[in-house]
Amino acid sequence: LGEARARRQIETAARSSYIGDTKVGRRLVSEAAAPIAESLRHLYETEQAKTRRGRTVTWALEVLDELGFDTVAVTALRVGLNLTWAEPADARKISDRIGYELSEEAFFRRLKNEERTKFNRAVRRAKRGRNRVTRRGKAFKSLREDDIDYEVWPRDKRISIGLLFLEAVRQQADIFECRTVLEKRTKRRGPRQTVVVTLTEQAREWFDHAAARQERMSPVYLPMVEPPKSWDTVYEGGMHSDESRRRPFTRPKAGVGLGIYEEGIGDVLDAANALQGTAWKINEDALEAVQYVFDNDPQRLGLEDDRLIRKAATDLQIAGDYKGRHLWYSHFADFRGRLYPLCSNLQYQSWSMARGLLTFGNPEPIDTPEAERWFRIHGANLWGEDKVSFDDRVEWTHNQREMIEAIGNDPLGCTAWLDADEPVSFLTWAMEMTEFLGQGLGYKSFVPVGMDGSNNGLQLLSLLLRDPEGARWTNCVPLDQPEDIYGRVSQRLLERLLDYRSEDIVNPKEPTEIQMTGTQAAKAWLEFFQYEAPPRYFPKRGTMTRPYSVSHYSFHNYVREAYEQMCKETGRKVVPHDPYPCTALLANEMWRAVDDVVVAARDGMDWMKECAPGAALRLPSVGESLRLPRQAGLPQEGQGAGQLRLPRRQRKSLTQLRDPA
Repeated sequence: LGEARARRQIETAARSSYIGDTKVGRRLVSEAAAPIAESLRHLYETEQAKTRRGRTVTWALEVLDELGFDTVAVTALRVGLNLTWAEPADARKISDRIGYELSEEAFFRRLKNEERTKFNRAVRRAKRGRNRVTRRGKAFKSLREDDIDYEVWPRDKRISIGLLFLEAVRQQADIFECRTVLEKRTKRRGPRQTVVVTLTEQAREWFDHAAARQERMSPVYLPMVEPPKSWDTVYEGGMHSDESRRRPFTRPKAGVGLGIYEEGIGDVLDAANALQGTAWKINEDALEAVQYVFDNDPQRLGLEDDRLIRKAATDLQIAGDYKGRHLWYSHFADFRGRLYPLCSNLQYQSWSMARGLLTFGNPEPIDTPEAERWFRIHGANLWGEDKVSFDDRVEWTHNQREMIEAIGNDPLGCTAWLDADEPVSFLTWAMEMTEFLGQGLGYKSFVPVGMDGSNNGLQLLSLLLRDPEGARWTNCVPLDQPEDIYGRVSQRLLERLLDYRSEDIVNPKEPTEIQMTGTQAAKAWLEFFQYEAPPRYFPKRGTMTRPYSVSHYSFHNYVREAYEQMCKETGRKVVPHDPYPCTALLANEMWRAVDDVVVAARDGMDWMKECAPGAALRLPSVGESLRLPRQAGLPQEGQGAGQLRLPRRQRKSLTQLRDPA
């Protein structure tokens, strides 16, 4: 599957003349760019010497001086590769395109220096595009909205510059070759000689070899039908087969070797092996009902767009292929030590539909009243009754017994399960609950009962600081019903907006064409929220990341993303123009609202920041870096920092708006 997918991506890029933008194409460009850049440097020095003797400054000298050797080399290589991959191309056409892209590069560099705000806005818009064409279109649409005119270089300048740089590429890299052909024209004008550029056989062979290797290194990981190989070291474990690339247990940050994980990691490996040894299976009755609804009316499953429909179709197909057998998942850890299944689709940490189709492969008995209580609480949570007390959740399942049994006995006759917060998971639970009601204690259940924390970062800070207020809002103390810290932050944000009074311009250091006072922006938000507390997803990401020293910049991005989500849901906008002044103010007020709710946690973080410099150790190759003790064998943020980090040369141009990192 992975090989076929990688092959299709390369074939699609070849048909669209974007082969230089694939992973293999970028690798070829990166490896060949250095000698070409050096050749351009020699050309630049030669042209400079001529100008000192009185010669006019050439276009090529101006371009190299403005853009640099690496950018020009990469652009010429990429364009040449794109246009010559499918068939030989006219040298003038390639040169014109090289000049055009360099013209765009020069324009965006000037825009970045002269109109930083508008440039950043264009970049943000471009990143929303799905491919390089739509990204470029969104960027230029943003510039048109900002009344910025883009003037491309004249055609003679583009061709002149492009030909010079294309010849430098041809001479320094054995990638392109030129030949002269007769181009047919009308009888009256007669044929003419044209220089065409083709890829050399050596370049094609290198590309085909690299593409085959890339295909083997791009697997689509699926569930396993036998228990994974136990992790004995960070190098040995997981997949049994050697056909695809071997993945180590963890991948540290760039520049840090795996050697720092070799000692003291046994507990983490034991945890991963325990997860790998857990068998799963597909609930076939639930799969049949979900497949029927998906085939006839996928919107009833909450699949509102094509992306979700394709994702659901993939998971349902995989579930159909694996039904009737036990499944296992190989696991790996990220650099923080969090464990994840090594599977691209249909796994228990995935979205709601995948979780609902999966149950444990081996059942456990519900043999005590306490076990029955948690089983009922789990069902209420899946329906959406998760903001009331545990007793109320248990009572809800008793009151809804008739509906639950109707769903369990005939899920297509009673489709009330589609109204649950997590419909597929609730359907699976209702089927087992119906069987439990008929059998009673001793029933063996396959359904996993889920539990989750309430903002783990703030929970830990509240416990470390013995803060009763923070512990209450993060449900670390006994309560009649759970608190919702995100809802509390939303309510506090509404209070701050209602009390906000300021005639100062919002963010004067980031000038925009539309400037608003603080009072105007606050009123705009109150009208947008209809004088109610914002939805809890507005402050959720910011509140979650606040204990991890999230920056104001990221906080602002979270606000913009939540705003865009609410715009799609409601069809309304906070202001008809660029919302930057409004989102900037809301991010600042939300930041303060979080601090108002978790005062002790904020003070604790400030104290740790003040103490950190004094605890730092001087490392000769890096400077100051805080060394923290190992936790379960995993190095913390400062550990490994003393190891040599090899700098990576970035040969990306601003025209990579079409393919941003």
